[in-house]
Amino acid sequence: MMWDTPRSCFLSLSKDQHQALYLALQNKFLVIQGPPGCGKSLTGAHIAYAFSLLNRQNVIKTSSKTTACRCVLYCAPTNDAVDAVAEMLLSFRKEKLRLLRIYSRGIERRIYPGPSAYKHVFEDVVSGKEPKKNLEDISLHCIIRNQFSKNASKLKKLDEEFIKCEERNEVPSGQRRLLYHKLVYATEADCVREGEFDIVLCTCNEAAGDRVRKYFKPEQCIIDEASRCTEPETMAPISISQQVVLLGDHKQLGPTVHSKKVEDKLKRSLFERYATLLTADYRSMFFQLQTQYRMREGICRFASKWFYGGNLKSDSKKIAHVPSALYSKLLKDSKAGFLFHRIEGNCVESHKSYSNEEEAEFIVKQMGGIQKQLKQQSSTRCQQNVGILTFYQEQKQLIEKKLKCLDLPTNTYKVKTVDSSQ
Repeated sequence: MMWDTPRSCFLSLSKDQHQALYLALQNKFLVIQGPPGCGKSLTGAHIAYAFSLLNRQNVIKTSSKTTACRCVLYCAPTNDAVDAVAEMLLSFRKEKLRLLRIYSRGIERRIYPGPSAYKHVFEDVVSGKEPKKNLEDISLHCIIRNQFSKNASKLKKLDEEFIKCEERNEVPSGQRRLLYHKLVYATEADCVREGEFDIVLCTCNEAAGDRVRKYFKPEQCIIDEASRCTEPETMAPISISQQVVLLGDHKQLGPTVHSKKVEDKLKRSLFERYATLLTADYRSMFFQLQTQYRMREGICRFASKWFYGGNLKSDSKKIAHVPSALYSKLLKDSKAGFLFHRIEGNCVESHKSYSNEEEAEFIVKQMGGIQKQLKQQSSTRCQQNVGILTFYQEQKQLIEKKLKCLDLPTNTYKVKTVDSSQ
């Protein structure tokens, strides 16, 4: 099945991505593996848009009395991943997509705290994350408070009242708290009913919550970064959908499991199980994106040989050809773009994390050499893009502390954990 008229936004897709889109429309279940830099999320955003077009047409064809379109549910394990796709879909401004971004109650309370009696329940859960300001127009907690909502003025008054209560260290009465929650739930229901949203975006965990399951009956579900989801996370959104697309790459990071007791049972994602099964017996339900647009050619060849069966190739027209900034004394071949260097340092455990003094010293030394190379190349663009990744938070902090001694401008480098960089 296909829409009646061609859409210009699909012209930006590569041949690979077009094929993935076509298969997603044809199959009730599809697994799409996307190696690094192959545009998984871009492909997912276009698939979501294509599904929304079909849903609009099907509503018109099946019943003239039906006013609400069936929605597409777009999920990912993290808020950052969901927000990235929401921003992509917002860029399809000409297509007049009706988008809805649902954050968890805990994150919503970062902006609208509500009754302070419940504040302690959410403090440890949300970890400083706040909703993105550029997504306010499509975020549920903002929509119910805008001027067009019939309960907006009442909610705003209650929000102000609770803020004053918190400043005075007072707890609002049970009656006021009950009124607040009733207003929020009723206004959300009205918003969803009247909004006729094409695409609903939330994390996999939020898809298991009462709002998504009560207010929506998704026709299609797309899970981005599905290889990073635990099996229960994956099952939550697909259990309420008729058609499923899983996007991910089981050759990269798997699910993050914090409990040692269940790690063995949950460390393998449902995406990996399906990818292994489908490549062997049901190839029509598996597709691998094979063109990457990010990595240097040498890095791509290495990844292709050792992880992707020699299938991964580069689009040389879209990859910047700049000399490697890796310290030349260690990396003699500037075209390679990568270096393996073994360091046998002392690993120290602290606060359930690890640090290694010798590794940190080596990294700082190389950073000094890299900065000299960048200055010689006179490339301001490169100076803004030096990234240092480590698996542990303690090591991240140690590296940052040592880098301060180099007196480098903070905008010339960024240190992150591998998890936070995804």
